[in-house]
Amino acid sequence: MDTRICTICKFEKSYSEFSKSKKGKNGHAEQCKACRLIKDREYYKKSPEIVLAKHERWAKKNPEKILANQRAYYERNREKILAKLKETRKVNGYNTTKKYKQNNKDKIACHNYVALAIKFGHIIRPESCDNCKVKCKPDAHHHDYTKPLEVTWVCRKCHGKEHRLDLPA
Repeated sequence: MDTRICTICKFEKSYSEFSKSKKGKNGHAEQCKACRLIKDREYYKKSPEIVLAKHERWAKKNPEKILANQRAYYERNREKILAKLKETRKVNGYNTTKKYKQNNKDKIACHNYVALAIKFGHIIRPESCDNCKVKCKPDAHHHDYTKPLEVTWVCRKCHGKEHRLDLPA
């Protein structure tokens, strides 16, 4: 017996068209994948905040799975991603860098100031992150660009978190 009847569309389909489920008969779900997808989309339209909150909870618990999925996606679609990037650069040129430099002169000046201060020994870069205490070559994170030498020394991972916290809501 390699088939099952979907409880929604009432068609007899092969087990490959049903998701696996411990609750279902013979280890498969009651609804076929196509019907389940439609039902899930309708639920999302009715209550997106519940679905997004559930997704955020899962994402916080499983960052390594998300990273693995992102890497796998990149490996599968590397040529397509690079082609799209090349096309974007062809359209925009490298103006995005130019625009960033024009719009963020204060940030760039602070970065350069810190780099020179490190080079001439006015600031000594610690050997570990101030947040997580991991031994690394930490980045200088500015909370206020008007005070270029007031920095927090953070690893790349913590630095990314700091910038995500600084985003406007």
